Amino acid sequence: MKIKKGHLIAISITVLAFGALLFSAFRTFGSYSMTVTEFKDRQASVGMSVDEFINTRQTIGEEEIELHGWIANGPVKTDSRQILLVTANQKGNLPIIFNGDMAGTLAPGTEVIVRGKDANGVFQASRIKTTKEVRIEGPLSPDAEVMYDVATRTTRFTIIDTKDVPGPKQSLAVTYTGAVPDTFFIDVKRVDVSMVAIGRMGPDGVFVASQILTKCASRYEAAATAPSGENP
Repeated sequence: MKIKKGHLIAISITVLAFGALLFSAFRTFGSYSMTVTEFKDRQASVGMSVDEFINTRQTIGEEEIELHGWIANGPVKTDSRQILLVTANQKGNLPIIFNGDMAGTLAPGTEVIVRGKDANGVFQASRIKTTKEVRIEGPLSPDAEVMYDVATRTTRFTIIDTKDVPGPKQSLAVTYTGAVPDTFFIDVKRVDVSMVAIGRMGPDGVFVASQILTKCASRYEAAATAPSGENP
């Protein structure tokens, strides 16, 4: 049976679109995970922090730059312009003037990258975009307590770099609100439990996870080292 040229083109477009969708999903939720150190390095390179900008404001001039921060409580409308307060780890706030439609939809605590320039002492943003969720994996820190708030269903724990990451092991506090995996409170006391957290960094330096998974490293090691013919 012959396939018409028009149908073939339509099928090709559909396949390409589906492939792009899968690639996008893989980049966000795929098997690749950052270590704690890789994530912190990425955060440092996203854009200039508000604190850095405030400290070097006089030397930057009207050069267009990108700021990395979080939306503070607000925004406040003044003369029909949206003024957003962007905070970096709750240490300092910076008024941002932005006339785009997104200004009124950003909730406090949203991590953003703001592009613009300082003009006459006022930072005028030309673009604001929210950050994407990332996937971080690492073992639970044996030195930090796992806390669970029954009233809010919020779990807080700390993950660290794996043994094969060179240099000092960095840690990252994580908070998650919702139902945790069934094995979490069973395996959580084991040092070899590895956590997968998907989410974004919050303004207080705590990673806010929208999803969490648990992996028990000893089970995978047992399966890999079990003699042939024996069940792990």
